[in-house]
Amino acid sequence: MAVLAHSYGAKILVDAVQLVQHKSFTMKPHDDTSHIDFISFDGHKFYTGQSGGVLVGDKEFLDHYKPLMFGSGITEFVSSSKIIYKGSPERYEAGYPDFLGIISMGETIRFLNEIGMENVEEWERGLYRHLIRRLCQIPNLILYSDVYNNTRVPFVAFNLKNMSYQTLAYKLGYGHGIDIASGTSGANLYVQDLLGLTDEQAFSLFRSGEGYGIVRASIGLFNNYEDINRLVDALFCISSRATCN
Repeated sequence: MAVLAHSYGAKILVDAVQLVQHKSFTMKPHDDTSHIDFISFDGHKFYTGQSGGVLVGDKEFLDHYKPLMFGSGITEFVSSSKIIYKGSPERYEAGYPDFLGIISMGETIRFLNEIGMENVEEWERGLYRHLIRRLCQIPNLILYSDVYNNTRVPFVAFNLKNMSYQTLAYKLGYGHGIDIASGTSGANLYVQDLLGLTDEQAFSLFRSGEGYGIVRASIGLFNNYEDINRLVDALFCISSRATCN
């Protein structure tokens, strides 16, 4: 994709929010046609709490554009007829810096580097393979996308036949104490494609109040095999309509 974009003189931004806590990666040098021009991610997906965000890109390119947000700290000079902005990153960091977010993000990156991202990836890959093996045994479970792709990040989307995604998420949460993502996961068009819905069908479901979506299980460094088994056992219970302890 990057090579194609660059062949037309375009630049590419990768939203790495679901990647940075799972795998190491490189943006590649700018003389490589497959390089990534920009990446963005925030802290809460990789264990820093609800603060902090990052945009990585070419400083010279970013210095050519006006900031999107205005506030103290972004200018060198201001008059009624002229504004001189600071260079990046300062021009994009209006207002008081999020010191706690910056510190916690730095500590988390240091923590992950001490463990070694190759070790993180190996641990999560083992959990993911175990999860897929067990999910495939559940009657009426629908798995979406290529779950056997070893390069993917360790989360999986699924539904149960003849049960809405809302009901499944509710039963997992209130019936089994498992907090799980559900809905369109911020990727409406992708989920619409996974479910095989046309635009008209998706809009009709929206207007009816029924909506559409998937349930998503995500694996992190803190998870273990007991967590996987607990989720799968709960899904077995819900699928069989059994009464479980």
